[in-house]
Amino acid sequence: MSKYIDQEEIFRGTDGGRDVFSYYFPGIDFDDRRHKFKIRNEKTASAHLSYYRGRWYLTDFGDQNNVSGMNAIEWVKYAEGLEYIDALKFIESVIIRREIGGGDYRKPVYSAKYSWREMGADDKKGEYKFTFKEKPAKTDLQAIGRYITVEILDEFHCKVVERYEYCSYSKKQKKDIVHIFESTDDYPIFLFDYGNFKKLYKPHEVNKQYRFHYIGEKPVNYIYGLDRLEKAENEFLDEEKGDIVPPQGKPDAKVRNLFRVSGESDALNLASLGYHVYWLNSETASFERDSYNRVNNLCEKHFQIMDLDQTGKEAARKMALKYMNLYTIELPEWLSKKKDWRGNPCKDVKDFINIAGKDEDETREKFTVLIRRAKPMKFWEKSVEVVKGKEKVAYNINLEYYYHFLQTHGFYTMDSKYHKKAGYCYCKIDGKRIKLINPDNIKKMVKRFTKEWIRSRNLLDEIQILNKINASTQISENNLQELTDIKLNFKNYSKDYETLIFQNCAFKITKDEIKQIKHEKLENFILEELEVNDRKISHLIPRNCRLEKSPIITVDPSPEYKQLLEQLESANTPEERAKITAEISQFPEWKRYDVTIHDKDFIYIQFLKDLSRIYWRKEEESNIPLTEKEQREQDQLLANLLYVIGYMAAEYKDPAKPWMVIIQDMKMSDIGKSCGRSGKSLISKGLSYVRPSFYIPGRNNDLTKDQFIYDGYTRFHRIIEVDDLGEFVDMDFFYTQITGKRRVNHKHHAPEVLEYADSGKMMVSTNFELRNTDPSTLARLLNSGVSDYYHEGRGTDYKESRSPIDKYGRRLYDDFTDEEWNKFFNLVAYCIQLTKRLPKIMPPMENLEKRQLRREMVKGGTKEEEFFKWANNYFTHKPDDVELFDNISPIEVGYFNTYIIRENAFQQFRKELSDAHQRKYTPHQFKKALTAWCKYYGFTLNPQSLCTQGQTIKKTIEGKTTELLYISTLIDEDNDKLTPQERDKIPF
Repeated sequence: MSKYIDQEEIFRGTDGGRDVFSYYFPGIDFDDRRHKFKIRNEKTASAHLSYYRGRWYLTDFGDQNNVSGMNAIEWVKYAEGLEYIDALKFIESVIIRREIGGGDYRKPVYSAKYSWREMGADDKKGEYKFTFKEKPAKTDLQAIGRYITVEILDEFHCKVVERYEYCSYSKKQKKDIVHIFESTDDYPIFLFDYGNFKKLYKPHEVNKQYRFHYIGEKPVNYIYGLDRLEKAENEFLDEEKGDIVPPQGKPDAKVRNLFRVSGESDALNLASLGYHVYWLNSETASFERDSYNRVNNLCEKHFQIMDLDQTGKEAARKMALKYMNLYTIELPEWLSKKKDWRGNPCKDVKDFINIAGKDEDETREKFTVLIRRAKPMKFWEKSVEVVKGKEKVAYNINLEYYYHFLQTHGFYTMDSKYHKKAGYCYCKIDGKRIKLINPDNIKKMVKRFTKEWIRSRNLLDEIQILNKINASTQISENNLQELTDIKLNFKNYSKDYETLIFQNCAFKITKDEIKQIKHEKLENFILEELEVNDRKISHLIPRNCRLEKSPIITVDPSPEYKQLLEQLESANTPEERAKITAEISQFPEWKRYDVTIHDKDFIYIQFLKDLSRIYWRKEEESNIPLTEKEQREQDQLLANLLYVIGYMAAEYKDPAKPWMVIIQDMKMSDIGKSCGRSGKSLISKGLSYVRPSFYIPGRNNDLTKDQFIYDGYTRFHRIIEVDDLGEFVDMDFFYTQITGKRRVNHKHHAPEVLEYADSGKMMVSTNFELRNTDPSTLARLLNSGVSDYYHEGRGTDYKESRSPIDKYGRRLYDDFTDEEWNKFFNLVAYCIQLTKRLPKIMPPMENLEKRQLRREMVKGGTKEEEFFKWANNYFTHKPDDVELFDNISPIEVGYFNTYIIRENAFQQFRKELSDAHQRKYTPHQFKKALTAWCKYYGFTLNPQSLCTQGQTIKKTIEGKTTELLYISTLIDEDNDKLTPQERDKIPF
């Protein structure tokens, strides 16, 4: 039976695997998607089958470490303990054809038969002894390939081993012994005997590192197959003339076509079709020019066959660039869709020969097609024509070869929405780095690149070739469109990890560690350059970096808070989680985090600490020590700033964290009066050095009416910065895009709708309060704030003006040293990790909430804050000598802890408004403003114990039902906790 079985045939023959699962688990209800069954000893059935894209998958929810999303083939491998090919054979024989019962299937053993004996007089430690088969079995030959013959083995010095002995020390026996290894039908063994050294080959060894074993000293630059090539019959014999006519420039050539392959198995399989082959110690082995010329001079055309894995492609690319006359054969991509006997993607010429074609002739025909399609790096052709006795030399460009030349150097086309009208662009691949090139620029770029490459080769006819390139109309944008189209993935992040990518390395950041890796270890490509609207976008940070041994700052949950988080993580039921979540919500924010600065001299950490000093005036100007709560609130704000940096720098958009960051001033100020110059914009500027940012100036109040507000924004951007948002900008415009898609209208090409995952994160800085603070809005925000430590002193009560450059004598970012940049990026990496370790960290919200309450009070009035000023004067404490009738305040004043007739207070306030505002101002607006004013001062409006209906107090006064207000200033605002004496004083 073949070593290659198409798994698609297996799935087709078993109805997507359904028949396989029916064989193992009779009675499954495939139509009931909620049906569960047992596949092991357990009390409650937990196994479940799902159907996706034509295949059935098995998951055991009680044992997902072992059985999770298994298709039918994977299940048979697991259940029967088989290798991939044997699982296919089992399904074919037992389930599809039903030739044998499952119990009768013989499981192959992929190991040699082992025994040992005592050392004899003729045995020497370290020595091998071989016994060879007189005649190889058919299974031996098929283990290498389907067309392999005994003659092929002999030509390549390959013998079939029956058994071999090796003398060495045995740890188990604790002495020198003779180990004996015998081949079997399942486990054939071969020996390539090259005289001074030998090579053991075990094609069915499961562990790849033990498949080959060298005996003796392997030469460094050995050319395998060269002796066979030198003995080959000369293929340039002209039988009519009885003379040898070698190709021009190669007088020693013996064969027309010569193929370099990766190793022994490839060589034997290709030779079995009648081709001349050679190979080196590995596909990545260096091939110096002397050695290359030695084999190149023996052939007319020299080919290399490129394996389809990344290592093979890169090795072939390097060889093609080194030797421009070498033809490269590319195996078809369909081959990688097939699987070898181990279940790995097929990738080499051995796999091709054993899959392509029904018989040897058809296989040879299919390989001949690949030969015809092979291309060298040399893309020009020189022709010599004799005209009137004179040689006329001409140079022509072979476009197919030129496309190959460009592709080998990384030039491709790809779809693009960001290049005017074309709908495509060009890309230049350099390792993992990708530059996207505008079609308008490609002709100039490739001509320049090609000419530089020609000059680097030091060719004798360099000038003639360059002139041909200069004059050629073949190298045009229209022709270059024929380059191979490619699809690239630039996402080097997921829900589990993030990356920061530098010139020399990358940081891979997970919840538990940050490690430095090489670019080639990244899962996908790096966008090095894309230009849109004359702005360059890049995912590559243009600096070198190294990972610091320890973090510059650490934020850890306090012991009490950590205990709550651990309880939440280990909760098993929704009820448990709800209970612990409620406890966490009641745990004070200022007690949650311990912040420790380990590098106090780092300027950026000092700057962030300055931004968090909300009590600096008390500390510096009044010389009053801060309380523990005040100090911890400053640490809380510092932790919040670090969290914001990490959240914005993380590329993955977590659907569970759909937030817009809004940074405000923490200082209390009058409505409509902005503070500014507090350092907010320096936070977003720092982020622009980390991720591609799209800048939107926010001062224009008609900003959101611009249909091209996002012109130039792409799916490759990561941050949208709205800087210095104006007081009256429509924030609802942005809110609707926080949790969903983002529509982008471009001026010069078609609009696009970016899915949530690709729509970027938004950061808004503003000197003003939000105009809308409903619960839905607040849930979408990650609040942050900065102190007024940095400020403008002119026209204020500050003693001075202060900015970072005033304090440090240096500009942030612009004046960073290389060492400070290194620390900065390490800090950003830590901030990203912080967002994976801890839930949302909020700033101290008291001042921010009070600013929002002031904003609520102006609704229906003006920015002059008429209500706030009126309420501060109208409501007051009742003097001891004032007596009230039924504890009701008079019209002209509202006393705390007394009843106030709502209509009286409402009419008193309306007198403060202009005529126009009086007509529009409603009792409902008045009630909302009063509610905000009470919250602002920590008072309770209408204690629940006094309300007669909902949140309303109504009483009968002078025969009329009248609505009353009651503002309680008691320390404990819950009037359910009033003393009996206080209750007795409550009227009515």
